[in-house]
Amino acid sequence: MSVVSLVSRYLPKFVKRTIKEKINFKLTKIMNTTNIVVAVRNRRLLNDEIDSHPPLVVEGHNVVEVKGHRFTYDYVFGKDSSNLEVYEEVVKNKIPNLFEGFNVTILAYGSTGSGKTYTMGTDYDDKIPIDQVGIIPQGIDDIFKMIESEKDDKEFVVKVSYVEIYNEEIYDLGIPKGKFQDQKNKLQICEREDKGAKELTIVEVRNLTQKVVHNTKQALQFLMKGSGRRHIGETAKNKFSSRSHAILNVLVQQTDKSTGSGKSAKFQLVDLAGSERSNTSQTSGIRLKEGTQINKSLFQLSSVIMALTSSKQSFINYRSSKLTHLLRDSLGGNTYTVMIACVNPSSTSAEETLSTLRYAHTARKIKNQPKVNMDTAAEQLKQLQKEVSMDLIAIIHYLI
Repeated sequence: MSVVSLVSRYLPKFVKRTIKEKINFKLTKIMNTTNIVVAVRNRRLLNDEIDSHPPLVVEGHNVVEVKGHRFTYDYVFGKDSSNLEVYEEVVKNKIPNLFEGFNVTILAYGSTGSGKTYTMGTDYDDKIPIDQVGIIPQGIDDIFKMIESEKDDKEFVVKVSYVEIYNEEIYDLGIPKGKFQDQKNKLQICEREDKGAKELTIVEVRNLTQKVVHNTKQALQFLMKGSGRRHIGETAKNKFSSRSHAILNVLVQQTDKSTGSGKSAKFQLVDLAGSERSNTSQTSGIRLKEGTQINKSLFQLSSVIMALTSSKQSFINYRSSKLTHLLRDSLGGNTYTVMIACVNPSSTSAEETLSTLRYAHTARKIKNQPKVNMDTAAEQLKQLQKEVSMDLIAIIHYLI
């Protein structure tokens, strides 16, 4: 009979409990619990909205009021805020988390025409003024700056991939030019067990193109090519309305040159299509079908968020849509997540704005459990087992 089996059989309950508490304590050092960070961004009124008497009031840096309803968030940005300000305040401090081995997701949500794509920067162009460059280009640039500062001690590999969910089908936006139009078979989602933590499930897209990039320029060229393929259409509310959800993934892999240990982290950047009402967007035909699918997937996303914040809900149906399935890690999972709720201040969009604010307020209650994605997880477990065994042997000597 092994020492562990012998001890488990004969040790008093209080000793077993002490050992179990020690193991759980060490595991909690690896598995953090943190709430989703929520920021609200209020855009400026457009020329045709100037006389609409905006019902939205920003109070300080954390409070928004609309139609008599007040909400508190982690950050609130008024109409004069710049993309640079939003990035510096909300996102920049998450970049170091990637180099510690933690996944990070930045997600933009809001009604159509509320400024999500502008804020995220999925429409990036190298001629855009610096203060208007969105979150994605700024985040990528900071990643390569950090790599430059740590390259003497570590080796890095950065891979990018880009998908859109259009009419509940997944398309590869990063596929080589000649093959893009030949995507007859839509991409499928698959799940696999995390080798480093068997209680976690990794969700990914099968056969998705991943491109290795060596600098900011290469990564942004990949972004621009992919965004140029995204489904865009005109509605009464938005001349360049995104008709799909777009997800850009930046995978950062690092290896310590002295120890050989490795970490990897995923920077997931999500530009959701905007919720819309057919009577205000004045859509019909293909645009109406697109809008219906967008609203359906956003409803499923809302259902998952509600379930995650309900004390009575034990099962979370992430598979209810392609969007929620791909965002499994970001909502209640192994990721530091930031939601940026973009709102339209015009009176004609008051109901959509109120809905967005309620949605974001609920999302703020979600708790994630980000963990370090170590390539040497098996060695860490072995070390933990060794420490526990030594504790058990010490207890036996004490009892004898």
